[in-house]
Amino acid sequence: MKSGFVAILGRPNAGKSTLLNALTGEKVAIVSAKPQTTRNRIAGVVEVAARKKGPLQPAQEAAQIVFVDTPGVHKPGSHLDRRMLQEVYEALETRDLVLVLMDATRRVQLEEAAGTGAGEEIGTDASEVSPVSKARPGALGISLEPPAGFTFESTESAVPQDPASVDGEAAGAPSISLEAPAGFNFESTESALPQDPASVGEAPAAGTRVAALKAGKVAGPGRKNERTNWASEDEFLFGLIRKVDCPVFLLLTKIDLVPKDQLLPLIDTLTKHFSFAQVIPVSARKRDGLDILVRKIIDVLPTGERYYPKDQYTDQPQRFMVAELIRESILVETGEEVPYAAAVVIERFEEAEPPAPPRKKNQPPARLPLTRIAAAIYCERDGQKAILIGKGGAKLKEIGTGARRQIESLLGTRVYLELHVIVEPGWRESKGFVESLDWRNQLERLAGEQVSKKPSDDD
Repeated sequence: MKSGFVAILGRPNAGKSTLLNALTGEKVAIVSAKPQTTRNRIAGVVEVAARKKGPLQPAQEAAQIVFVDTPGVHKPGSHLDRRMLQEVYEALETRDLVLVLMDATRRVQLEEAAGTGAGEEIGTDASEVSPVSKARPGALGISLEPPAGFTFESTESAVPQDPASVDGEAAGAPSISLEAPAGFNFESTESALPQDPASVGEAPAAGTRVAALKAGKVAGPGRKNERTNWASEDEFLFGLIRKVDCPVFLLLTKIDLVPKDQLLPLIDTLTKHFSFAQVIPVSARKRDGLDILVRKIIDVLPTGERYYPKDQYTDQPQRFMVAELIRESILVETGEEVPYAAAVVIERFEEAEPPAPPRKKNQPPARLPLTRIAAAIYCERDGQKAILIGKGGAKLKEIGTGARRQIESLLGTRVYLELHVIVEPGWRESKGFVESLDWRNQLERLAGEQVSKKPSDDD
């Protein structure tokens, strides 16, 4: 079988968590319309069964894909932001493949491919498509496979050609696959796969920072020799992937919200800046393109054993998932700066007793067992606390009600949820407080507390 780690990178609100939930079929990561919802790297495990070759489908090896969702790449303004960016770097330390998600509904700002211009801004409403650049010999092939609903009228000019081999195939040139499912109609494909010789990603030389990355020594935010004057956060994102030495897929997300003939200018611009191994448009909400994505991922993963048990779908403990569901309710119920200044810490988690034995026939079913949870919501100012509590506690009750329903669905029990609000001034700039929010550190602390509570042999 095949197995490996797949890092999911992108700007805030690019659809990373939505994609992770769609791929796993579970609510692994919380989702909201507000940016910077994800604060920690979160693993979602997808088990893919082996499939024999059929008349209409290729054979497929069994695989376990460990997707690693990361916080949105953004310019850090606080210690919390810097810690979130560090989560991105740590996700890149152990990965076999990187997925770069770009929201097809918004504008992209990247410096010119040569790196000398003032920069370019392009979105799905661009009126012109840049002419295709000539592919250099040996350039990485790109497979452009839009999801169901896409068709190409012509693909003759979609593949960049070496000037020396216009009438024939260049010796040693990589194959480029253009598989377009039915329904998606590109008026022109001339600029679908441009590759600027000055900007296409190349295999890094030995001794570069990629070697340090593989050794677990990724330069984090603010380190020496780290570029800080990026023209945009998009350029910063591309700066990250230029340092990796594994395949990188470009995923255009939210394509169900964009006129399909407007995707080519975006593809044109992005493929100028990096030689992506695959370019795959997807819609996680409608599940368009996900089967293609999984198949292409399995193709590049190494042969290996499972990293997680077959029935496990995430690495997160339930305590952390409960805290995240409470924070998701805060994101839904509040606005302005309050969601970004809020943190949730589980103070008590009393697991439910085993369910009662089944009752006799024609008797009402036994009530589900009860899980008791107490959590603290931290904010930075008294004004934020007042908003979180609301008049007569109304807002806090709404937050609790919304969270409790989600937690009951997660745990499969009834839940008694107790919430209270604590003001912790400037917690986002406190390294100690921010580190304490990491569930990995919380597990270590809980384990230490349990050891200290054990009676000694002399007692």
